[in-house]
Formats: sequence, structure tokens, C-alpha cells
Amino acid sequence: MSELKVNKISPRSGTDVTLGDSGDTFTLGSGANIAGLTLSDNILFDTASKGIYLGVTSATASNLLDDYEEGTWTPEITPATGSFSSIVYDNTHGEYTKIGNMVYFVMFIRTTSASNFSGASGNITITGLPFTSSTVTSRAGGASFTDFNRWTDNGILDDAITLNAYIGSSSTEIVLRSTETASSSGSSFTVSNLRDTDATDNRIGLTGFYFTD
Repeated sequence: MSELKVNKISPRSGTDVTLGDSGDTFTLGSGANIAGLTLSDNILFDTASKGIYLGVTSATASNLLDDYEEGTWTPEITPATGSFSSIVYDNTHGEYTKIGNMVYFVMFIRTTSASNFSGASGNITITGLPFTSSTVTSRAGGASFTDFNRWTDNGILDDAITLNAYIGSSSTEIVLRSTETASSSGSSFTVSNLRDTDATDNRIGLTGFYFTD
């Protein structure tokens, strides 16, 4: 293997120096530094597990950003027992951004009167989150309601209530609950709360976040 040792490489003219051709690989020794480097293209590592240490001058694990992803996901209403005879969505949309071990998401669902919820029973959840949540229960995620309309009461909308949603450990689903302000007693959303009357029933929008492992 040839070896070239120089203190400085300057362009013959202008300000650009080209090293190699497309597809060529240049290897820097461990601990080598490049000061004032400006890149005109994206950085691509040779393995998916690599990342960038931010805000430090040494390999500090807590400063390593080794995962970033943006995408879409498909939220669905899922019963605890059985399955719906049919569920027809007028709109179902979800987006997410994953930074390190934190997932931020938004979602919106709306069904139509063509739905038939017979054949299912028990609590309902929103399923389809893009990543499984952390196994640590104290790192549970949560979500805030951005839209909520055209559901059947059956106890979840009695008196003054607070709607809440959370993601438990080792899960890809969102649990939906309502809490009465006066008594602090809570109720989970069930199949009996679903409505199939109008063209745009069971509207629900959420924005939230949760940890992964």
C-alpha cells in the first residue's frame, strides 16, 4: 500500500481540492482530527449502529445520537375481545419523528356510518404505533387530545371530565381514558362508546411522545 505524507494540500487553482472519485473510500486513523471541515453532502456511515457525539470532545455515551427517523404510521381502533364486523375509516393518519430513544407522534382517526361494531367487546385502544415502548414502566408515554367529537357517552362523558391517553410499557398501543373531575374515578373507552350514525363519527386526534429501549 502506498503512503503519502504531506503537511498541506492546496488546489492548483481556485479553492477546491478533489480527493478520489465517486465510490472511493478514505480511512482516517483513530484519533485523527480534521479542523474546519465543511461538507456539501450527507454523512453516510458504513454500519447502521454508528452516530455522532454532540457537544463533547470525547466519546461520551450520553451525548451519542445514533438514531433518527421520520415517517408515517396507520392508527387503528382495536377492541380487547373479538373483532368488528366492519370498520370503515373516513380518515386515518399518523406521523412520527424518532430522535434517539424518544418517539414523537401525531394521529387522527375518523370513521363512517358504514361501520358495524358488532362482534367486538371490551375496552378499545389505538394500535399501530411505529416502535415498541420501553420495558421500564416509569418511562410510560402520554398524549394530549387535539380533536374529540361524535362518540357515544355511556359513562365516559358524564359530568365534568378530563380525557387522557397513555402508552404503557412494552406496547405499541394507546390507552384511552376519561376521569371525572369531582370523584377522580376513571373509565376506559369501550366498544359501547363507538358510534356509527353519521358520515364522520368517532373523531379523535392525539399528539404525544414515548420512550423506547
